[in-house]
Amino acid sequence: MSYARRLLVVGGSTAALWLSACAAGSETAEDGTGSGGSPPPKEVSAKGVTITDIHFYQAVEVALVEAGAPATPAVPIVAGKDGYLRVGFTLDPSFAARSVRLKVTLESPSAEIEPIVANVAVNAASTHDNLASTLNAPIPGASILPDTAFRVDVLETDPDAKHTEPAGVSGWPESGTSPLGAQDVGTGTKIVLVPIVYQSDGSGRTPDTSEAQVELYRSRVLSMYPTPAIQIEMGPAWTYNGPDVQAFGDGWGEILSAFASAHHGGGSDQKAYYYGLFAPSPSFGQYCGGGCVTGLSFAADQPGNAEARSSVSLGFTGPEFADTFAHELGHAHGQSGHAPCGGAGSVDGNFPYPAGNIGVLGMDVAALALKDPTSFKDLMGYCDNNWISDYVYKNFFTRTQILGQWMASEHAGPPKPWRAFAVRADGSLYDVGATERTRPPSGEPVRVRALDRGEPREIEGVFLRADHLPVGMLMVPDSPELMVQSLSPLGG
Repeated sequence: MSYARRLLVVGGSTAALWLSACAAGSETAEDGTGSGGSPPPKEVSAKGVTITDIHFYQAVEVALVEAGAPATPAVPIVAGKDGYLRVGFTLDPSFAARSVRLKVTLESPSAEIEPIVANVAVNAASTHDNLASTLNAPIPGASILPDTAFRVDVLETDPDAKHTEPAGVSGWPESGTSPLGAQDVGTGTKIVLVPIVYQSDGSGRTPDTSEAQVELYRSRVLSMYPTPAIQIEMGPAWTYNGPDVQAFGDGWGEILSAFASAHHGGGSDQKAYYYGLFAPSPSFGQYCGGGCVTGLSFAADQPGNAEARSSVSLGFTGPEFADTFAHELGHAHGQSGHAPCGGAGSVDGNFPYPAGNIGVLGMDVAALALKDPTSFKDLMGYCDNNWISDYVYKNFFTRTQILGQWMASEHAGPPKPWRAFAVRADGSLYDVGATERTRPPSGEPVRVRALDRGEPREIEGVFLRADHLPVGMLMVPDSPELMVQSLSPLGG
């Protein structure tokens, strides 16, 4: 059996980054293990302190304990993803303000995990919406295994000091440990980011794929999505020569279809997301004078549909385009409907919060910032001040877990040509070219009217609809004698 030894000691300047002191107190490092082979110091439960709540965060709040009783988590915990633990508490009226020691014990049959320990100054009871008032501990993703169990104790910093307060409930559970309940979703999410050379207007403009901008994309998605890691691989530049892409929607179906057809051939990664960035104008202001389309994806209804894991969006500079990136990637994750916010069309009828709010307290773990459930809006709407709701987080979790466990077929036959068409809103077809594929493309089976050597016939094809524009992509087996005319009927 192999063991990984992990130790997190919090103190000094590190505490300012990772642990929030109660009531603006100070923290000092403790490892609780002794040194030089000496036995660890004795532990004495802090008097006058009663643990009431334990909440865990990786992006949205997961209740582990509420009002002193075990809670049933409504949101899954992701194995391998960094998290944050908050301990709420009350104080006996006679409690004398002092530093106490928070100890979080993590146990796993498959790994040896050191406890997380910190001294925290306490002079008032905690409040749920105040991060600085609770006892807090960062939990590294490497310690969050499917079999990890936890225990929380609030101890006296000086075990020999005399305190007169009555004993509270300063440990949870009453004895032993409680399963954290983390679930495996795989090792991470892979995104192939492709710079698109925009030749519709002959400019050859390229998007911003600087290290700083790509890091905005990566960190924004990682902060909200239920995945342990985001791996962004830069793909080779790809040139688009099709119709000009307009702010009001024209051209978007053509560039998405052409991009998807070109990037899901025989050599593509069956489990990766392919994302194209482009600049249809010299600046965002010139492109979007008012409302405008900023990105488009396919409605990825089936997890195994590799072609549907395709998206394109504007590739200008700034954090707002990282929000677009996270939104469009959400459609590729299977969230075809929008949150009801900002005038978004194609609203998800099951979205539980009428104003498009996130619904429960969220947290950016890397930035140590809470997200108020009423003022923050779900990233799948069209509002600003975005975070992820518990509803969308659970949907993304399901898709991520399925894809993480999905065994992509290794079978590949001889290359065969497939021709792709952008299907416009009026039903007309725009040929975006043929590609060689060792696997048939996936999508919705459809009948296609065609001329074969001048004779009318129907053939089988596959269709992918876009997430919020009435457009899509049709793919059919290609041959020189075949002339495709139309779908029969569109999408059915």
